[in-house]
Order: sequence, then C-alpha cells, then structure tokens
Amino acid sequence: KYVKFPKLEKIRSSNPGISHSLLKRSGEPAMNFADETTWYSTVIYLGTPAQSLSVQIDTGSSFFWVTSATNYNCEEYNTIAGQLNCTSITYFSAGDSDSFSSNLTFFQIDYSGGDGAWGFWGKDTLAFDDIEIPDFKFGIAQYSTSDTNVLGIGLPTDDDSKDENLAYMLQSNGDIDRVVYSIDIAVEEAALLFGAVDKSKYVGPLFTAPMVGTDTPESITELAVTLSLVSLVSSNGSLVENTNPNGGLIAAVLDTGSTYSMFSPSFVKQFLSVFGISKETDDSYYFLSCSKVKGYSIAFNFQGFEMHVPLTQFVDGQDGDTCKVVIFNSGYDEMVLLGDNFLRYVYYVVDLERLEISIARVNPCPTSEEIQTVTGSIPNSTPVPDFNN
Repeated sequence: KYVKFPKLEKIRSSNPGISHSLLKRSGEPAMNFADETTWYSTVIYLGTPAQSLSVQIDTGSSFFWVTSATNYNCEEYNTIAGQLNCTSITYFSAGDSDSFSSNLTFFQIDYSGGDGAWGFWGKDTLAFDDIEIPDFKFGIAQYSTSDTNVLGIGLPTDDDSKDENLAYMLQSNGDIDRVVYSIDIAVEEAALLFGAVDKSKYVGPLFTAPMVGTDTPESITELAVTLSLVSLVSSNGSLVENTNPNGGLIAAVLDTGSTYSMFSPSFVKQFLSVFGISKETDDSYYFLSCSKVKGYSIAFNFQGFEMHVPLTQFVDGQDGDTCKVVIFNSGYDEMVLLGDNFLRYVYYVVDLERLEISIARVNPCPTSEEIQTVTGSIPNSTPVPDFNN
C-alpha cells in the first residue's frame, strides 16, 4: 500500500527580509538579480464541508498548522499592528466545519528564520484525492508571521505527538504499511510518495544512513544524517581540504522548508580562500566569475557515500559571466543545513520508524514510474559503508 501525495508546485516569491545591498555598488551598473525564496505547495481539504487550503510542505517541522480566519496579525482585523495581507492566504474557518472539535489547548511553533505561529489545537477531517483521515490533529494559528499554512512531515518530538504527523496518521488510517516517505524536488512539480519508493526517480545506488542528533548523536529531533567530509573539489577532481573539525563527523539536517543551505564556518573560510575573497559578506552573497564557479563542486561524504554537487547548484542568479553564489554560514562547525539548493540534486527516503534516511543521486529525466511499496527495509537500499561508526 502507498499514497501518492498531490503534486507539489514549486513556489518562488520575493523575500523582503533579504538584504539587497550587493545588487548595486558604487560606480558599478545595477545587476539583474532577484532575491527569492522557494517552497513547495499543494492543496488539501479540511473540515465538513471541506475547505480548500494551500499548504507548504516542510520536512523541518513535524505537524500541521493553519491560519485562522480571524488571525490577529491580519491587516484586515488589526489595522494598527497587523502585518499580514490575509486576502492572499487560504485560511481555515473552524466555525464553518461540522466535524471540528477542540479542547482549546495552546500550541506554538518558532522557526529559525524568525517566523512563528501560536494558537490552539483542534481536530477535523483531513482529505486529499481519495484519502480521508478523521480527527486529524492540527494547530489553528490565532497569530502568525508567515503567509502560508504549513504541513510539517518531519520527525515527531515524542510518541504523544504522532497523531499530529501525516505519515503516522496515514499508517494508523490503514493507507500505508510503514511510516516512510520519499521526495523528489528536482523538477518544477515535486513528488512526495508515502509508504513507497519510486526507483525511476534516482540513478546509481540508494544508500541508507542512520539519523543522528544535532546536539548529541543520541538526541534525534530532526531529519539529520552524518557527514564525514565537506569540501570544495576542483575540476580535476582534487579535494581542497576536509573542512570538518579535525576531519571528524558533523550532522547534516535535510530541510525542504529552507531555500538555501548553510555551511560550517570552516567551509565558508575555505570557500573565501579559494575564490580570493578577503572577508565574509553580511548577506552571504558572492558575485563571482561564472567560468571559475563552473570549475568547482562541493564534496559531501555521507559516511562513505560521496557525492560531488556542482557549485553551480548554489548559484542564485546570473548576469553575463557574473554569478551570484549563496553560501550561508551556519555558525556551527558541528552542523550544516542542506536546503532546497542541495536537495534538488538528490532523491531521498525518510524512514520515521527506523530513524534512517536513504539518499541517491536524482534522475534528472525519469520515465515511467517504478513504485516499490515498503513493508520492511527500503527496497534496493544499501547501508552506507560506515553505517555503524
């Protein structure tokens, strides 16, 4: 058994929170770059009668929350302090649903970028395609700073929160056998498959790695695996230098909710040195010769499974031979965050029950589907060479 989620549309929009200071410099012409954020959106239905909601899919959080029809932060309801134009948001009206219930328990979520939401928990019927899940638990945001509803599909914080997680509820509802899903965001219409793997979506081996904690290896709270090497690689294949502290292991968080990846301070230092940049910029944008950028890739070694991702994957705009390369500093030598600009290069499978993630190179030109239902181990997967280390 498996569930094919509705196609995910790639959404790009301007982000006013990102500095535009490098777009025009004194004495230089303006350059045609646009600052954008990227996320993946689809439509689901909530309540009775069903209310249509546009939602963002986020592997960096684990539960579903929606904007209330009376969100305090909407300009329409709070003309003094309101910050959101809620006419562009598909919101949920609890009072218009016959199947809605709530005990008014408080919920809150805060995101690393500064956005957040708070309100109360509720339950209602969630539906998409021919799937219908009664009494699905979700947050109703009475206040939020985000203009999207968010469907988190990451790792639940504990056993008590599994009824807030879509993958676990699909299993409880009898729609899938194992709490597993696979993601391909390499194309404009991304694919999300619950309970199965599509073999046509990747090329080469599918390697499985254990999840690890970002604070300590044992405290697993996010979709993170171990990286034993991160480094720039020149066009002749020679490694510049392993930037992991003392050549050790670091945690890599996989997050579809992040437009950009974030690298360790050691890697950022290596990047600056290789490209002859004197100091780190405030907004993490670097305007470089595209021909030189094309001469490098970044090596990511997942405990023995090494991938070389072209540095051009981290280019966010081009004007002639000038490329805008985005290299964010995570501020932590023990952790990196792999966002959309990395994840477009891979196909990955998340096993929330066994706390494992399988990764392969994405197939840029898949043909007919080869869907394999997961009832035990991930089909055709192999443990990374250093799985137990």
